[in-house]
Amino acid sequence: MTLLKVKNVFKQYGAHLVLEAADLEINEGEIVGLVGRNGCGKTTLMKLILGLASPTKGEIKTTDNVKFGFLLDCKVFEFLSGAENLKLIGSYSSVSPSLTRINELLDFVGLSNDNRKVRDYSFGMKQRLSLALALLEEPNFLILDEPFVGLDPVGTQNFIEYIRKLRSELGVTVLVSSHQLSEIEEICDYFFVIKDRKLYRYSEISQSTLRIFLADISSDVRTSLEKLAVVKQNSVLIANDDKKLSALFELISKEKLIILKITVEKNSKNIFVLCFLNHLWV
Repeated sequence: MTLLKVKNVFKQYGAHLVLEAADLEINEGEIVGLVGRNGCGKTTLMKLILGLASPTKGEIKTTDNVKFGFLLDCKVFEFLSGAENLKLIGSYSSVSPSLTRINELLDFVGLSNDNRKVRDYSFGMKQRLSLALALLEEPNFLILDEPFVGLDPVGTQNFIEYIRKLRSELGVTVLVSSHQLSEIEEICDYFFVIKDRKLYRYSEISQSTLRIFLADISSDVRTSLEKLAVVKQNSVLIANDDKKLSALFELISKEKLIILKITVEKNSKNIFVLCFLNHLWV
């Protein structure tokens, strides 16, 4: 079921056009990425979706059952503990959280039984508290703006696992932005890129890539191979996808190419995504 539709949206501040003819759809249960350089309009689009800003032109529609939670430049009270932050901020929400609910949230983000003031938290702990705040009203659609900024590799991996658990355990739909491709590639089903005010969808995020080493590749054969895969010297890289692999092996057989070896490259930056982004960044 489609939860969100952004149709032909423009956003302009005075003479400055930030977004142009943006189209986007997100379905229930998806984790969707939003990628772009700093200042490209990622935060603006998220504010438009949340109703914190109004589009200059176009429309944004959500289904009746959508309940948003968000981590968007989240502020916390440094002189209070994590639990006290949740209690105080929750008292201003539509549903004041119970002590049980507060403890559940702190446990979920790994901050239970920590009575320190937030000023004594690490940056990663503050980010996790911000996630707990975003979950206060039990949203089914979570919007996270650059949640990995400032986190060390361990903190980033932990935060990614929290997002995965939100979908797997609670069925939460997530829109998450970043200017780092590796994080988006690891967690998202597909992503959108903002470049020169326009939104582009790229859906082929593969969890593994095959590298096929060939004995020799002539210039004519290289041209044919490049229509199916990325050619690097005497090897080709291709997503682990049945249809594409079938077409590639058919070409290899037709051209009587000799396969030297095949390796599987997992959990690395997808070469197809990189080439796509490199094209857009030009």
